[in-house]
Amino acid sequence: MLTDLHMHSFFSFDGKSSAEDMCISAVDKGIGSIAFTEHYDILPTWATPDRVDNRTEYTACDKEAYETILSLKEKYTGKLNIIYSIELGQSHHDLEASHAFIDAHCFDFVLGSIHQTRYGNYSDY
Repeated sequence: MLTDLHMHSFFSFDGKSSAEDMCISAVDKGIGSIAFTEHYDILPTWATPDRVDNRTEYTACDKEAYETILSLKEKYTGKLNIIYSIELGQSHHDLEASHAFIDAHCFDFVLGSIHQTRYGNYSDY
């Protein structure tokens, strides 16, 4: 079965499509399972000033993202396995905040990521 376990809809700053459009595309391509892994970063105090703290951004659309994905799970039952997840970035900078965020949600899994170090963003390498 074809599977994509790392997808961002427009609920993330780098997503370009709606979750529904992504489901339609997955079904059309014969993909059996997808996971929406929207971004939520725990930023350290040394993060560059131009880096937006998307905790506020995600929290603002948190309920909408959850409700959308639950609705799509039901709509696509039998056609596409939809997994509700999160890409939790920089979690090691504030373990208490990271655990609180995870505990407040019912994610199927959590994808950890590090996109920024003291020495620059991942795109600088």
